Amino acid sequence: MLFINISSDKIYLFDGNNLEIIESRSLEQSFPVILKNIYDKKFIDKIYVLNWPGSFTSLRIATLCLNMLNFLFSDKIDLYSISKIDFYKSLVSKWYLSTVGFIFIWQKKNIWKYDFSKDEYEVVTGELWTYNWEYFVDAFNTDEKIENQIAFLSYDKISFRWKEIIIDWNEFDLSPIKSLQPNYMIWPNVTVKSF
Repeated sequence: MLFINISSDKIYLFDGNNLEIIESRSLEQSFPVILKNIYDKKFIDKIYVLNWPGSFTSLRIATLCLNMLNFLFSDKIDLYSISKIDFYKSLVSKWYLSTVGFIFIWQKKNIWKYDFSKDEYEVVTGELWTYNWEYFVDAFNTDEKIENQIAFLSYDKISFRWKEIIIDWNEFDLSPIKSLQPNYMIWPNVTVKSF
């Protein structure tokens, strides 16, 4: 089984208990090779993807690679996708997380302040660690220490405020999918030259 978080500033890939953090600037070269190496070394029957919102580059490249892997080995691999919002909603409903969280969208300084009790959000800018302690902060890479930030520890475990939370993927009621659909939030500009 693999768990892959493609909705952050970097890709977090858990192969069993091993964590691989993949930089977005060389993703097009590194991610396909890493996936192939993992597939060659160990049996993978399920891939769970934390998909959207996140970095345009991470979503685009990871989605293409995972869709190709799923296309080639769809008879052997079940691919599952859940948005970060739905993932956190489930954890909030179990009282593991605060009802309000700051969610990484595509940049560290452009984020959603998401109120899960009302299912509403507002776009805010600024440094995440300046906000109130009662909120949780989405998992993303930073040099700053943020006490109320979520950390992914393995494919089935996260930590929040000094406690570990066990993730049971069966509780999410996910069905296998044929292909991942990235939600870019801001679609890329495509220009066509006329001759």
